[in-house]
Amino acid sequence: MKKLSIILYLIMYSLLMKNGETFPQIQTEAFKFLTDSGKIVFSINEKDIYTMNEDGTGFQKITHHPGNHTGPAWSPSGEKIAFYDQINNNSASEYIMNADGSNIKRLTFDTNVIDSPPCWTSDGKIIFAREYPLVNSKTEIWMVDSSGSNLHKIVEDGSYPDCSYDGTKIVYPVYSDGDGEIWINNIEGTDPVKITDNQSQEWLPAWSPVTDQIVFQSDRDGNHEIYIMNIDGSNIRRLTNNSFYDGYPRWSPDGSQIVFESLRDGHYEIYKMDTTGLNQERLTVTNGNAFQPDWGTISITGIDDQEITKQLPKSFRLFQNYPNPFNPNTKIKYSIPGKSFVSLKVFGLLANEITTLVNEEKSAGNYEVQFNGLELPSGVYFYKLQTDDFIQTKKMILLK
Repeated sequence: MKKLSIILYLIMYSLLMKNGETFPQIQTEAFKFLTDSGKIVFSINEKDIYTMNEDGTGFQKITHHPGNHTGPAWSPSGEKIAFYDQINNNSASEYIMNADGSNIKRLTFDTNVIDSPPCWTSDGKIIFAREYPLVNSKTEIWMVDSSGSNLHKIVEDGSYPDCSYDGTKIVYPVYSDGDGEIWINNIEGTDPVKITDNQSQEWLPAWSPVTDQIVFQSDRDGNHEIYIMNIDGSNIRRLTNNSFYDGYPRWSPDGSQIVFESLRDGHYEIYKMDTTGLNQERLTVTNGNAFQPDWGTISITGIDDQEITKQLPKSFRLFQNYPNPFNPNTKIKYSIPGKSFVSLKVFGLLANEITTLVNEEKSAGNYEVQFNGLELPSGVYFYKLQTDDFIQTKKMILLK
């Protein structure tokens, strides 16, 4: 029963898309998050980091100092981006910055190790692979707090990790046996389970943000293509068939699409597709190579709550809740540019009203409220901000 609401959501969404139907008014608004999935971050020529909207517009460079910045990954809140920087042939370190590229901070400082593309846990920690190029290229998986503290090893043999949506498990490939099979274990590094055994190179697995599915890159059919499977390794399906190279798959925040890099145009560009492999669409047209995309929901960047209250917003905005998934508490931020009567409500999967968080007149400003799901079952919920001139709905996941 723990994931029943999530499963129902996916079934309902699939049926709607198949039949071309829509929900009644309030339910249609509840599903607006499907077209409001944030921004994509990626690297060009493994030197500079850029962001763009999910449709390929709004192309913006956010790093402006020398370095080899690559492997960017959104934080769960959308406020930060982690990445790694190749310092020399034998050393690379993890870094973190605000979503606009400001306030860059180095997190790891060890020499003669290559700390490679990071991922985030649901509670804001960073997991990454550490390679020892002078010791037979041995790779391990490490974890560090976003402050740079509590750096420690969690997996003795593994690479390119990704974290489950509930923050309890990691998925990663192991190459030391000569192949590249995919394993899963607890976030503490215990109870490892091998889920593929194809004697091929399986790379860069990514765990769905809403379901127990994994996308990954594999050369099992002779080319580097993208595949999808259940977390137990069953029901493996090929999503791309390009005969060149498709790789580095990452999920959209709502789990309905996949962004990836492709060599089909003679150089690397960023593409997206749905989870069946259909509707493939090129997003970038660069003069170089666009690598290593990640898709996140952007939020307030680089400003703490005290500073936010001093800056009046210029437009209405509803931010993604944080943390998400959550148990049982989460915070919801919103901005209003002028005096307005504000309604902020939480709805269930079938658009049934759960609670009203705000229902009063507010002055211009930036606000934050807390939602407690202690008495609710695990599942998908929606929160809707409504004024006379603005309506927006976002999804959140309660996972107990």
